[in-house]
Amino acid sequence: MSLEIKPKPRFSILRMIIWGLSWLALPIGIVVLAYLVAGRSISEKTATAMLLPTGLLCWFPLVYGVKTLLHGKIRTALIPIFLGLFSYVVSNPIVSSTVVKSLESKYPPIDFENIQPFNSIVVLGGGTWAGPNKLAHLSGAGDRVSFACRLYHLQLTKKIMVTGDPLRGTAKDDYLDASKQAKRILIESGVAASDIVEIDGTNTSEEMLSLKECDESIKGKRCGLITSAFHIPRAMRLAHAVGLDLVPIPTDFHATNSPRSFSDFIPSSNAYFGLELALKEYLAKLIGR
Repeated sequence: MSLEIKPKPRFSILRMIIWGLSWLALPIGIVVLAYLVAGRSISEKTATAMLLPTGLLCWFPLVYGVKTLLHGKIRTALIPIFLGLFSYVVSNPIVSSTVVKSLESKYPPIDFENIQPFNSIVVLGGGTWAGPNKLAHLSGAGDRVSFACRLYHLQLTKKIMVTGDPLRGTAKDDYLDASKQAKRILIESGVAASDIVEIDGTNTSEEMLSLKECDESIKGKRCGLITSAFHIPRAMRLAHAVGLDLVPIPTDFHATNSPRSFSDFIPSSNAYFGLELALKEYLAKLIGR
């Protein structure tokens, strides 16, 4: 009996090129479409987005699913195709903007020219963070603190109340305290320390209960409530639940009214983040928080 030795398959550059194109055809096609529709600048941004984790989580499972489907494995292909489509939907700027806008549109932005003065304003925590040097910095929601500072220097408020305690079980260092971070930034921006009051609370519900105890500063007076626009509906709902009559001052808007462009169809981590913020608000409303 003779032992037949099968020849090793020859390395084929053409085969490797075809294999590579089978994986890259979708992202390359999207980049080319971006170039034809919107020009070089957008196509370069699109190419970058396709190579970042958010983009990879969209097109890689889709391509794998389609390749599996072409091999006749229909059931096996459904899972990666679903994951790819799901990743695209939750990271799509249009979807994110639509959901966020459903919250932000409930309270219009403040017009500085027509705004009436406040006796005091409340700035909910979340607009600051502590850097490696333990200094206070404005975070992505820093518009909350800067807006309060602008109102103060325009003499539209006499007092600023800041909130935000560290979560229970975390370190108690002052530099991690959101209210102290906001206070420090406000003082460094020219707000008198005597015009700043710190309010206790690790979440919005607790902050509203603490505010209710400040009758001398709020009751019968015009008091504004500053927080991110997507968070305003929940903050106002919780304020009304404890009998507080506050004037909503939305800041830190995420949704825009700009015309749609090709970029709005490209997956983005910012879109994913915005959608997550909005869904968190709806979840809080569902469980009564």
